[in-house]
Amino acid sequence: MKKENILCIISLILMFAVPPLCRLAVRGSDDITLDIAAQFSKMITTTGAYIAAWVLAIVARIKYNTKFSRILIIIYSVMLAIAFLIFVGAFLFIFSLM
Repeated sequence: MKKENILCIISLILMFAVPPLCRLAVRGSDDITLDIAAQFSKMITTTGAYIAAWVLAIVARIKYNTKFSRILIIIYSVMLAIAFLIFVGAFLFIFSLM
């Protein structure tokens, strides 16, 4: 395999496989301090996976300029735009209730 394809595949794994696996692996407990620590570690891991996926896709796009990396950037951008619209919609909905 070529390096650019490996970067893109790792980026896909980080974006779509690591966060669900992390959510399955970290479960709540009866002790509140352990639960807070577990949730914090889950948050750090998933956020790091998303950022690393973006970085790998951008590196593959800049360094190798392949169609696979271009499609990844488009998919990630659309996902980010949808998440932003949902966030703004939820924000407006909550403040319209006040």
